[in-house]
Amino acid sequence: MSNRVSKQLSRKDREIQTLALSVEFANEEADMPCTRCFRAGKKCLMSADSACCSECIRSKKSCDGTRVASSLMNLMKQEKKLENDEDEASEDLLKLHEEMAALQSRLALAAGRLSRIRKIRNRVKEKRSEATRRGLQEVDHQ
Repeated sequence: MSNRVSKQLSRKDREIQTLALSVEFANEEADMPCTRCFRAGKKCLMSADSACCSECIRSKKSCDGTRVASSLMNLMKQEKKLENDEDEASEDLLKLHEEMAALQSRLALAAGRLSRIRKIRNRVKEKRSEATRRGLQEVDHQ
């Protein structure tokens, strides 16, 4: 037998132990263990009435067991929303690309038309200048 004097648990410590035992008594293993139980490789026992598992209650630490599941659900929803947003953005980009291709085609047609008009205009201008010169030469010869 040891010479150590055993110290009685405080009222608060007894309440904590009782609460941990109560949660263990429910024997409901969490769908997703809290971080502490997961890392320790322990069963994460929770009751429907408690937001903490028995291990976290016993060690007086915060428990993220329910938050892990809800966080995972939120992340899955966010990922799905981002996937939908990405699909929508891809469709918008494809439409804009098609519109740009159509505009580039129209631009090429307009540039070609403008080039032809300028060439014809220059030829007409040259013919007019030539006709003017001939007209002046005829006036000078008379």
